[in-house]
Amino acid sequence: MASPENHPDPDRFAQRFRLVLEGESTLSYRQIHAAIGTWPRSFWEFTEKPDERWAWNHAPLVWIPK
Repeated sequence: MASPENHPDPDRFAQRFRLVLEGESTLSYRQIHAAIGTWPRSFWEFTEKPDERWAWNHAPLVWIPK
């Protein structure tokens, strides 16, 4: 288990992910759609999240249909 010092600071979430939250990052669904012409889907629709989820909550994971 990771120590508390290794966990992201939840108070800084909005600051750290501002571009994603505003749809301006290539990590946003809108920007991925603009770049490849199809809407990405959440990776977690197709698989189970691992028990230790804190890291996955801060890493946008998507699935791109062919």
